[in-house]
Amino acid sequence: MLNPPTPLQILLKPPKSSQNLLQPLKSSQTRPNPLKLSSCATPLQAINEVRKRFKRSLPELDPETDMSVTDSDYRKAQRKSETLEGLLKKHPLAASSTLEERLTLLRHKQVLS
Repeated sequence: MLNPPTPLQILLKPPKSSQNLLQPLKSSQTRPNPLKLSSCATPLQAINEVRKRFKRSLPELDPETDMSVTDSDYRKAQRKSETLEGLLKKHPLAASSTLEERLTLLRHKQVLS
């Protein structure tokens, strides 16, 4: 079974939760463990804290401004991604009402091959 295509920019943008939660969670993890809780208790507490702080969805980080990414390879990959997305939006099939039907037929054909 094929996975649906994922835009490259979604993969390149880490969630903002990593920026907002990194320091507070680290400081709570370094505290002594008087109850001798299992090692999975701390990650569970971290997950619960993330759920409590971001009830709807996790905000996204901008790699250049929020994370200070200055690598030229990253910028080059981002430009290529933006160019490719622009070309995909301009393609006649992008606005086609039969796109989903065509993709379903293509996936079915690939399974049969």
